[in-house]
Amino acid sequence: MNILLNSEQEQFIQAEIANGRYETVEQVINEALKLLENYNRHKDEKHLEEIPQKVVIGSEQIQT
Repeated sequence: MNILLNSEQEQFIQAEIANGRYETVEQVINEALKLLENYNRHKDEKHLEEIPQKVVIGSEQIQT
């Protein structure tokens, strides 16, 4: 897979490596993908938690 990055993204990755936070581009990308996965999982869990509340609200709206 080829990924095209804009110059700001490339500079960010290089800065993370230069700062010693990561040793390789792959490590930066892996960490970014883990964070995105966790963000999406949290967002999905939050959506699932909201469903019962939305059902109640919808039921109340139907009754009125």
